[in-house]
Amino acid sequence: VSIFRKFGILRNFPGCQGCFMRFLEIIREQEEEQSSLAEFLEYFQAAPTEKMYVAATPGNAVRVMTIHKAKGLEFPVVVVPFLGIGISVNRRGGWGTDQARNSSFSVYPDKDNKLDLMQLNKDYARFSPEINRHYRQEYRRSLIDELDSVYVALTRAARELYLFIPDRVGNRKNPAWHLIPSIPLPSGERIKVRGERGEVTDFETFSAIAPTEYPDWIQLLKEEFVGEDQLRNRSEIEQGEIMHRVLSHIGNLAGEISPHLASPQRGEGKGEGGIVDSVIRYAMGDVQSKYLLETKGLAELEKKVRRLLDDPRFKPLFFLSEGESVFLEKDVVDSRGNTRRIDRLIIKLNRIDVIDYKSSGEGLSEHRKQLAEYVDIIKEIYPDSEVVGILIYLDSLKMVEVYE
Repeated sequence: VSIFRKFGILRNFPGCQGCFMRFLEIIREQEEEQSSLAEFLEYFQAAPTEKMYVAATPGNAVRVMTIHKAKGLEFPVVVVPFLGIGISVNRRGGWGTDQARNSSFSVYPDKDNKLDLMQLNKDYARFSPEINRHYRQEYRRSLIDELDSVYVALTRAARELYLFIPDRVGNRKNPAWHLIPSIPLPSGERIKVRGERGEVTDFETFSAIAPTEYPDWIQLLKEEFVGEDQLRNRSEIEQGEIMHRVLSHIGNLAGEISPHLASPQRGEGKGEGGIVDSVIRYAMGDVQSKYLLETKGLAELEKKVRRLLDDPRFKPLFFLSEGESVFLEKDVVDSRGNTRRIDRLIIKLNRIDVIDYKSSGEGLSEHRKQLAEYVDIIKEIYPDSEVVGILIYLDSLKMVEVYE
C-alpha cells in the first residue's frame, strides 16, 4: 500500500483501480502461505490467469466491504456501522509476546547516520525532546490516515448515508463525534419506500443504536477469503481448531503441574491422574470462554481428549520419560529467515519428534510436504539426532509418521 501511495498508482491509473485492489487481495490471501518475497513471486508467476480476475458482485445486492475496498466506488445507499477514529502511534511491535505487541518501537537515523531504536510512548515523550518530536510526527501521520479513511467512508453514498458512531474506540473516546454536528442538518428529501403490496413506509431515525461487537476483527477479515472446501467443512475445521487449542495447553503430563494451573482438587492428589484432571480442567475452561460451547459439546470434547491421552499410541507423546522435554507452539526460523510454528516438539536423548496436528485427513500429500519442511529445520538445529515427523489427525485420532 505504501508503494502504491508513493508512486501515485491509483491516482495515475484510476481506470485500473480494480486490478490493483485485486493484487493487494492476492497478497493478503497468500501472506501466510508465501512467507518471503521470493516465494510469493514464484507463486504469482505460476498462478492461473483466472486467479487475477476481479470478482464483480451483482448490482442489485447488499455488498459488505471494508472502507479500503470501497475506494473509488459509489453506491446509492451506504451504511457505515462502525465509524471510529483510532489513532495509534506506530504500532510496530510483535516479536511473539503480548508485551512486545503492545509496544511502539521504531528505527530512526541519528546525526551520525546511525540507526536509533526508539520506543514511542506518550509518557516518555514528556521527558525526551527527541522522542517527543518523533511521537508527534507519527501521531500526525496516524491521524491523517484515519481522516483519509473517514473521508472515503463519507463520500461513497450517492443518495443516502447512515452512520453508527460508537462512543469509544478501544478504551478511548471516539474522536469521530467531533466531525458530526450535534444538531441534525438534513439535506435533500427523504425517499419513501414502497413494500411488496404497494404500501408506503417511512422510517424513523434513531440517534443512538449501539453497534454489535465483534471481538476478533482479524479473524473476521480472514473470513473474506474462505475457500469452497473450508465453507463445506466449516464444522469439522472448527472442531479441529478447538481440539488443537486444548492440546496446546497439554505439556508433559508425567511432570509437575504447570505454574498457571491450580493445584489438584481435593481427592485428586498430585499423582498422574490429578495432573491430568487439572490440565484438562484448565484447557476446557479456556475453550469454553473462547468458543462458548454448550454443556453437551464440552462433555464430548473432554471425552475425546481423554480417549486420545489414554490411547497407547499417543501416551509416549504426552507422558514423557525422565530427561525428555516438550515445547508447545514452538516458533522456529529456517536458514532463509522464514518463521514456522511447530505444534508440539519433543526433545529426547537421540531423537526429536516434530508433531503437527491436522483437523482432517484431507490433503495428506500437502501435510507431508509441510511437515517435511519442519523436519528439515529441526535437523539443522539438531544435526546429530534422528528427527521424526508425526501427523496427528484430530477427527479420526489417526497418526502418521514421516521419516526423511
